[in-house]
Amino acid sequence: MGEGCANVPQSGINENWPGVFDEYGVQFLILDRHEDGGLLNLFQAQPGWVVDFEDESAVIFARANCA
Repeated sequence: MGEGCANVPQSGINENWPGVFDEYGVQFLILDRHEDGGLLNLFQAQPGWVVDFEDESAVIFARANCA
């Protein structure tokens, strides 16, 4: 994976994920519609994250200040 990319399994997300994302400067998330349904719902409900791109396979979220 490229620098700044992370593959975080859904089971690896805990309550402090916003702090971890801030610490590592995560600006974008690429989620698979078929594998990451729970995370899709989570990020669609989060303030500060917007859908930057979506198709039938994936959704890319960007921090609202990056989009």
